[in-house]
Amino acid sequence: MSTVDEAYIQKLLRTVNHDMSATLRSSVGFSTLILSEFDASLDDKVKKWLRLNVEQGEKTQASLIALSSYARLYNVKEELARCDLAVLANEVCNKLQTAASAAGMTIEVNLSSPISGYKLLWSDYLQQVIANAFMHSQGSHCKVYEERDEAEFKLIIEDDGEGLDTSQMAEAILPFRKLTDSSAVGMGLARAKRIVEIHGGQLQLCTRQSGLCVEAVLPADIAAGATLLNH
Repeated sequence: MSTVDEAYIQKLLRTVNHDMSATLRSSVGFSTLILSEFDASLDDKVKKWLRLNVEQGEKTQASLIALSSYARLYNVKEELARCDLAVLANEVCNKLQTAASAAGMTIEVNLSSPISGYKLLWSDYLQQVIANAFMHSQGSHCKVYEERDEAEFKLIIEDDGEGLDTSQMAEAILPFRKLTDSSAVGMGLARAKRIVEIHGGQLQLCTRQSGLCVEAVLPADIAAGATLLNH
């Protein structure tokens, strides 16, 4: 069983998110208003600092939204169901197709096993890990497939990109960690890790042939229709 005080986390995050978001909205809104109304009369230094305030404020707002969403993973309200991974993966690929194509990546789905779990969370998981592949790997192909034996079921998402070394793998699954210079918040793999843990499994990062391989390692009975879960 989890030892996290879920009610306390929810209350704390709601308070922090509400108070800080209100302050940030005011700050960003004021700076944006000044820039739009008085741009011609402002010197370059003032405009630079106002634009920086808007940029950093919007980044912090995005981080607060991501943190609040992550905290809600500790209080799952969705009903357990049988999830068709192939259907979910193809829905996610269709949603991400334009962005993946713009990044030069194709996505291949080869899944056949339904599993027990939370449908919306598994869809979120697939979206986070596939998006991570085309946003950060510099690869051209991503495979979504499964492996299983008597003890384990693995949902695997593997790209052919640059990959990560061992120390980077440990860092990549922590909240708000970014290993590349991007506009991302740095919560994708942390969310993925928590979703796998909710389903009684573990998230593992490794390199097989090339690139990064993200494995959701789950008890075999989840794929056999078992009712879960202790989270």
